[in-house]
Amino acid sequence: MYKGFMMNEVVKRLEKKAGTVLFTVLIIFFLVAMLPMNASGSDAGITEQESYHDLELCFLEVLDMRLREYGYSDPGLTLNSIMYADGSRCYYVRIHHGKITAAGMEAWEELQFRLSDISFPADHCSIIYEIVP
Repeated sequence: MYKGFMMNEVVKRLEKKAGTVLFTVLIIFFLVAMLPMNASGSDAGITEQESYHDLELCFLEVLDMRLREYGYSDPGLTLNSIMYADGSRCYYVRIHHGKITAAGMEAWEELQFRLSDISFPADHCSIIYEIVP
């Protein structure tokens, strides 16, 4: 009987140790799983995207200031871009302002000419302006 009691104690201790080890392994696994992991090279892509985003905001601020100079305060500006395989980009700028729309096509063409000297502050980027009525 004493021998059976000792065996039960040994088994209980082993089970307790195994449970503790299993619990510790699971905690470590969850902690490692919660750490942020990046794929190789993904930081460079994010940095480039952030850089272009900052340049886009700067471009829109300059464009907004220029339109205000010409008497078009609070214009609606929408900027969309297409990135081509060679890394170049084409930006489509949509301008919405009732005063521009009411002025007609000749005034719009003159305004496009006046805005054409505002370039995007990065290489290999083209800009196309559109008026939205």
